[in-house]
Amino acid sequence: MKKVRVASGIVAFIALVAVISTAFMSDDPSENYGFSVDYRGLPESFANFELFSEVEAERVNDLMANLHGEDVELDQAFILEYGSRGGAQAVVWISETNIDGKPEELLEAKYELVTTNQLITDFGEKTFSDQTVFHGIDNNGVDNYFFVSENRFLLIQTYDDNREAFMRNAVRVF
Repeated sequence: MKKVRVASGIVAFIALVAVISTAFMSDDPSENYGFSVDYRGLPESFANFELFSEVEAERVNDLMANLHGEDVELDQAFILEYGSRGGAQAVVWISETNIDGKPEELLEAKYELVTTNQLITDFGEKTFSDQTVFHGIDNNGVDNYFFVSENRFLLIQTYDDNREAFMRNAVRVF
């Protein structure tokens, strides 16, 4: 009799854990933003997106100078390409600096550049997971999103139908 009670208790506990777990999971994998990070704190994967390419460290500073139009003091810089089984989804440019106000300065400079030239169309703001981002489409049809998250200025370029799902998750993990 005692063994039956213990077994019933274990079964009830397992059922409770299963019910609670499913209550916090979405059926849509793009809504589950659980992620793993590498030794630098960068996501190796999130939702159904995987890091599959990274620009070599030696080239990143030159490319960042082109992005920002100047030599910028950065603590770290990364250019990462994420995708899913269907191919490339997005390129994420990360400029990280601990200089007070520098990420916001980079955002203002990019905003100024975008609003005064014809390289970006349909320019405006969008909100993903309570994060406001600037958005526009370049002459190649690539969606460009840029925003500040803590000590990082981020430019995310997407060229896939899953751009909205990617952005909903990206603003949470970067």
